[in-house]
This record gives sequence, structure tokens and C-alpha cells, in this order.
Amino acid sequence: MLYTVKNKDERDHEVEMRIGAWSDKQPCPNRWDKTLKNYRQMSDLKYRDTYVKDVVKAIEKKHFLKEANGGKGLLSLAEVTVPETLGKATEPGVHGDEEGINSPVIKAGETWKCVAVFKKISTEMDYLRIFVSGLTNDFKVLTHLDTDQVREYRGMDMVLMKDGEMIRCRSEERLNDVRMFVRNVAGLLDERIEKLQDVEDIVKSKHSRIEPNQRLIVEKLFEITYKRLGDEFYVSNDWVEKTGDRWFEWIRVIDTDLPHSPVDIKNPPGARSP
Repeated sequence: MLYTVKNKDERDHEVEMRIGAWSDKQPCPNRWDKTLKNYRQMSDLKYRDTYVKDVVKAIEKKHFLKEANGGKGLLSLAEVTVPETLGKATEPGVHGDEEGINSPVIKAGETWKCVAVFKKISTEMDYLRIFVSGLTNDFKVLTHLDTDQVREYRGMDMVLMKDGEMIRCRSEERLNDVRMFVRNVAGLLDERIEKLQDVEDIVKSKHSRIEPNQRLIVEKLFEITYKRLGDEFYVSNDWVEKTGDRWFEWIRVIDTDLPHSPVDIKNPPGARSP
């Protein structure tokens, strides 16, 4: 997947982009599973951006992009995220800090031509969703003391639609539909009703708090959605079109060995009395 990143700001920015994708069908339905000794039904597939040098070079050759980015060629996973080895230099820009984490840096007004490499996308999919993280530093780290905010995020249900959309809400399953209350940008709850036949699964919230050694991370991802209009039996009819894009909040809970010790801003540790 070819894509372009442009820094429209007036200052340089560190970058740590990661790209993933999801499609709704396995390429081989009803495959016999020797381990389970039964037929394994179709399920969703997940894809991750990977770095394969030969594939990147082949894409550059096919699309005449060998001279992209000032002769450096297309930038891929190796150049747009933090290196696996701390202290290792990362191109095209390098920012070294005291911890030795060298993040890629995109300069003010600079434009990168990049490529994401996935394994083969399912030829039988109906929907494809691509997720991009690291495009914004708008994220939150919540502790067990942020009771109301943790309850607001973790206490919500998750409704999974058959087209792959994930809706965080307060849900009520009824006879023929699902009634949802979704929080909008203004912080208010909007009512949304979807037919039950369009819903894949409803995951009810089991937790509304976190432990002192846990952190709740709220990160904004950019999502691009596609739909395949063809038929799995007639490959020549395959046609994929973009259906939309949006920003959404992705939450995850991590464990840490660091105890939470709130800092008194007015009297920080080590401060001298006047």
C-alpha cells in the first residue's frame, strides 16, 4: 500500500507510525482442522505492516519510485517507526535522547512517500479496514485514581459490526435490533440503532476499573475502510472501493511494575523551602 505523510506544522516532529489491517473472511472456508478434528469456519483475518526489502524494491521499480524522497526510495516500516535496538540510528531523521531512543523525525513542511507491506489480502473478503497509529500525539494515560474516566472508557460495551466497525457504547439488545448510546465529540450520548442481522458480536463490559499497577492507554487511530464489490467466484469482477475514513479512540490496559505515586505539583520531591 502506497501512502504519503506530510508534516504541515512549522516545527519538526518525532514519528512512530504503525499500520495494521483487518478483513472479514479467511481465504479457505470450512477448512478441515486436523487438531480440532472438525471443520473450521471462516473468521476474520488480521494483517501487519512488515519490512521485506525485496518487496519494497519491486514496488519502487513497478511504480517508478526509485528516486522518491530525494533518491532514497520509498520509506517503509524500518524508517517510520522506532528501531528495535535502542540507540540505533533511524533514517531519514534522527533524534537521540538520554534514554537512547532514536525516533524518526519528519522536518517541518517535509513530505514522505512511503509503502506498507502486508501478506496477501484475502480474495474472498467483503470488507477491509486499515488502521494507522502514531499520526497524532493526542493520547491519554489513566491510573486507578482517574475513576470516572476509567469507568467511561472501560465500562463501555463493544459492538462489532459485520463490516468490521467497532462501536464503543452502552448497548441494549432487543428483539430485532441493538440500541446503542455512543458518545459524540461534544461528550454527549447519541442514540444509534442497528439491525441485529448486521451485528457480528456484542462484547459486554466486565470491568469498570483498573488496579494500581495498571495503566489505561487511550490512543487515537486513523481508520480507512474499503468494500469489495465483486464475487468470490468471479475474480474478474473484483473491485475494491474506499467507503470512508475516520479518527477513533483505541483503548488498552497495560501492567507496570511502577507503583503510582501522585506528585504534589506545589511541593514536588526535592524542592527547597523558600
